[in-house]
Amino acid sequence: MGATTRVGRSRQAVGRDGEELVARLVVAAGWRVLARNWRCRYGELDLVALDGDCLVFCEVKTRRSVRAGHPLEAVTPDKVRRLRRLTGVWLQQYDGPFDAVRIDVFAVLHRGAGGGRLPLVEHLRAVG
Repeated sequence: MGATTRVGRSRQAVGRDGEELVARLVVAAGWRVLARNWRCRYGELDLVALDGDCLVFCEVKTRRSVRAGHPLEAVTPDKVRRLRRLTGVWLQQYDGPFDAVRIDVFAVLHRGAGGGRLPLVEHLRAVG
């Protein structure tokens, strides 16, 4: 197995860990998770949840460090447009009595391996 493959898997594992952490946090905040890693031909929604009567589409960006930039920097205007498109497709497939709909972004930054330091999580509401 080459180094590129190991790095790719490691990145995927970090992303899964971030998504799992965010799922636990929103459930602890009283949200109800409806879908995780929902996919269609246009891409993937990391998390779909209900915050009260508001349907929330969550994008989770996780990084091990800020060397390649802060996780929020990965949420570009193009990414927000893709999230809006995915939101529209999801809403066409799953009709429901939602009072409101929003797109949130969660940035998860791991602050060093070991040492008991918890990841830093930032939550931006209604980005698109």
